[in-house]
Amino acid sequence: KYLSPHSIILELGCHQGVSTELLANHVALVHTIDVQEAPSRLKGLPNIVHHQGRFNEIMKRFQLQSFDLIYIDGMHDYEAVMEDIKLSLPLIKDGGYLSGHDYYTEVQRSIDTVIGIKPEIFSDSSWIIKKEEVRP
Repeated sequence: KYLSPHSIILELGCHQGVSTELLANHVALVHTIDVQEAPSRLKGLPNIVHHQGRFNEIMKRFQLQSFDLIYIDGMHDYEAVMEDIKLSLPLIKDGGYLSGHDYYTEVQRSIDTVIGIKPEIFSDSSWIIKKEEVRP
């Protein structure tokens, strides 16, 4: 519903690469950023590019409006999620989506503070909202 075979995604935090691999099955390209090296399950997959480092440093390398969707699943404390949202919004194409995992407690409070409206929530606690719905 939100992705096409031509979509380009950025995932913040890939941990073991499960969601990365799932996303890569449905889109053209997935960029991941994590402080750890790429998990072995992702190595050699042609449409996944792993960037090792801190989100705020790596995200400076991308052009504005580069991604159809950004999936936030890094640190889950209030300040970190707020920062991830603020860093992500300029990198999302018009008509694109901001999404993430673990919509509860501090993540929920960060989203409520920065975005200002409740996103669509899925059964696995993932969430999504269209970029244009985010308040200025």
